[in-house]
Amino acid sequence: MTLRRTAKASSFRALALVAGLGTFASMPAFAAEPEASAEAKATPVEDVDGWKPVGFRIGPGKLHPYLDVVGRFDSLVGFFTRLGTTNVATPDLVVNPRGGVRYDLATPSTAFSFNGFGEGVIYTGAWDVAARNLTRFQAGITADAQFNKDGPVEVTLSEALTRSDRTQNLAASVGLLSTLNVVRLGVPIHPGGGALEITPSVGWAVEFFEALLQGTVPGCSPTDITCNPGLVSRMDYSNLTFGLGGRWRFLPKTSFLVDTGFDYRTYWTPTASTRPTGVFRSSVGLSGLITTKIAASLLAGYTGEWLGQNVHTFNVRGEVTYAPTEMLSLSLGYMRGAMPIPVFGVMGTDRGAFNARLSFLRGRITIGAGVAGSLLTMYTPAAMAGGAPTVSRSDFLLDVTAGPTFEITSWFQVGAGYALLFRKPLMTTMATSALVDFIRHEASLRLTLRY
Repeated sequence: MTLRRTAKASSFRALALVAGLGTFASMPAFAAEPEASAEAKATPVEDVDGWKPVGFRIGPGKLHPYLDVVGRFDSLVGFFTRLGTTNVATPDLVVNPRGGVRYDLATPSTAFSFNGFGEGVIYTGAWDVAARNLTRFQAGITADAQFNKDGPVEVTLSEALTRSDRTQNLAASVGLLSTLNVVRLGVPIHPGGGALEITPSVGWAVEFFEALLQGTVPGCSPTDITCNPGLVSRMDYSNLTFGLGGRWRFLPKTSFLVDTGFDYRTYWTPTASTRPTGVFRSSVGLSGLITTKIAASLLAGYTGEWLGQNVHTFNVRGEVTYAPTEMLSLSLGYMRGAMPIPVFGVMGTDRGAFNARLSFLRGRITIGAGVAGSLLTMYTPAAMAGGAPTVSRSDFLLDVTAGPTFEITSWFQVGAGYALLFRKPLMTTMATSALVDFIRHEASLRLTLRY
């Protein structure tokens, strides 16, 4: 099978800017790697638009079963060989059923939540039967616990295990199936009345990769782990994170924030292109209400790689939200930072996003739309030991989403959506690196049952 290098347009988790604006990619595989649809990416774990499920009471908590069924047209699930022609951009019809349960428990001193789901990603092969090889099972589990919430020293624990085609490894040029596990421990300390809070934390993440399809990617060096499907497992990594955050609420609606952290990234298969990386970040800022209708957050500081890459830059996280009525909300945000990635060592990110939401008929109908653009800057691995860092590759990513949601009853919702996903390499100095260059359209219909 011949695989054309195509990284699936990065799929961005939508517009949660200051809280943690993340860049996630799901690439269409060479030969036929599709990405998860915009609708399939949505996690039916949280209440949508204020919709509060009833649930079954179990002890002091409630259990909420749910079922989502998404049907979507994807204009680019991958590149296949058809009728003797290689690298043919191929669409498909995809069905994505997902079932799971959520459990929530809350008391004055303790809170616990659990969500577990399993889903099938079924490719019909309507245009090319080879697309059926992408059919797979995905799953996820998240659990969060808070202890002694009303005491001076609180303890928080979280665990998240997911298996999907979404990853923050934007160095990859072929579609990947990612198994990611993240564990985090935090100890919020809030003496007195709680106006001051200091939170030391530690987290550990491991991620393992496998190619969605096997084959040969034109233009890919046989030794390039970013595009050779047989070598992508060499990007498997362990990431240890240490953090220290602080919040001082000096006005009823306004807080001063401090956020520092250090990511130490190592790889399970050490090579010249998977060196250990250490990224330090520190920022300070303010968050609060400007008026009763406008909320804003702004943090800025320093980010740098301290283990030889010699990349130093500033970071920014800012967001403004305007809610003129209870039915309308607009938000605008920007994030700049850096993160460890394989091969390149460090990737700088500049990301801006705009999001709008309008609801009416007492929230039974909601229309949402968003647009986000990102500039990814990947640095030269050779810029070590005090050398001036140079840019090895730069990509632009665009994500546009829009769609309505209708609450038919308290337990049944219907949604529709459109997504435009675009990725364009702007420059590269690595001749052997398979580039990602594509545009895709998705149209979806979603049915949700939740109790």
